[in-house]
Amino acid sequence: MSKIPCEIIKDLLPSYVDELTSEETGRAIEQHITECPSCRETLHSMKEQEIQLFSEEDQRELDFLKKTKKKNRVGMLLSLAVLLFMLLATLARNYLAAKKLPEETLDWDITVSGNNLELTVNTTSICGIQFLDVSEYQGFLKISVLGCDNTILYKSSRETTFTASEEIQMVSLGNQIIWAYGEDISPLTSRLCTAYNPFALNKETRESLLSILHLPGIGESMQEEIQTEENSYTWNIRFNSDCNPDRQKAFEERLRSCGYLMLAGIGNLDAVSFSYTVSGSEKSLTVTAADASAYAGEDIKTVGRDLLLLENLVQKTGFHTLADGFASRESDPKYNFLPFNDSIDSMMEFTVDNFAEDSLQSLQLVVSCDRAEASQAVTPAGGGSLRRGERLILQLIPEDFSEEIMDFSEAVITLVVTDSAGNTHPVQGSIAAEVHWEGGNYQLKLTGNAEDGYILKKR
Repeated sequence: MSKIPCEIIKDLLPSYVDELTSEETGRAIEQHITECPSCRETLHSMKEQEIQLFSEEDQRELDFLKKTKKKNRVGMLLSLAVLLFMLLATLARNYLAAKKLPEETLDWDITVSGNNLELTVNTTSICGIQFLDVSEYQGFLKISVLGCDNTILYKSSRETTFTASEEIQMVSLGNQIIWAYGEDISPLTSRLCTAYNPFALNKETRESLLSILHLPGIGESMQEEIQTEENSYTWNIRFNSDCNPDRQKAFEERLRSCGYLMLAGIGNLDAVSFSYTVSGSEKSLTVTAADASAYAGEDIKTVGRDLLLLENLVQKTGFHTLADGFASRESDPKYNFLPFNDSIDSMMEFTVDNFAEDSLQSLQLVVSCDRAEASQAVTPAGGGSLRRGERLILQLIPEDFSEEIMDFSEAVITLVVTDSAGNTHPVQGSIAAEVHWEGGNYQLKLTGNAEDGYILKKR
């Protein structure tokens, strides 16, 4: 028989029922109960009373809480299902509405090593990049950039990696070749390669070359024709505008470079002959296939059919900076007859990527040195606005400055823009630079808006 008195056990039973006693006390109570019928009966009565009280008073509340919890769970699951459905519907709509982004709105950074491709693509369009689709055929990769108007889900930049089944030979972004056989390919080279034609009599090809090289369009500014003589083909091009004599040397250098690329782009073309006037005096300049071969260091007809040799020629002329978004300078009297990019000695070239958030009528470049200042403005041909994402190319030559500016002189580059309402805005920020007349190329970027201010940065 337990030595603990029944009175003490009965005092401890409520705590025992509620499981509040220690293990040692619990064992003592259990031992006593097995030996004492009176205390066992008391414990039994306490447990029955607890069950009865719970069943009658608390069961309804417990059931209510369970039902409420179940309803909340069902409501939460329904809400999650609705959100998931909306997300899937949005993704499906964007997928179905996805469209290929034009190459002129893209820039990229590409690395190729053996079978592996790393590519970052950025777009200046209002669309976000949804995904990059890569297709492969025997070492040739074609990448399509698909985007949609929803820029919340899809940003203006996207990266991808791809492992080809064999060593990568060539990569194209849309219809533009951007890498081949270990070398980056410029947009101009890709377009020239696409436009290649073995026959000079194909007028569509000739017009395409004029457009690619940013020469004036056929019409009031220029006429062209093919002259044939005993299986010899000469492309005659006549400019109707009068050339500024201060720009004659630059213009003629430009024409020679154009002639080299034209001779590479048409298989049976033997010569290109340009005619024009300088201060009313008739001038002409002829570039032969032999001249082009000597300049390229290879037979010019071989160059036209070899992508890497053509890229080398484009780089040598300096035309690799030409872009589809080039704006005309015809509104500037200094550049009448030079509405395109010049690649000559003794010239500074400025490339400005226009990422301004609102429309601009014009952009003016100002370069200040210790003793002199020069400026150059660019406006769209035929009025209108400069396009967002447009790459503008401006140039200054020594004669643009009122005093002689030596190489390595310190210079400060600033911009002034005119918005669509005709208001002029100085651009925040300036770029310190050194003057380099031979090969000087300055990469700039314009951002911001009229309300918060326009900002000039290095690119």
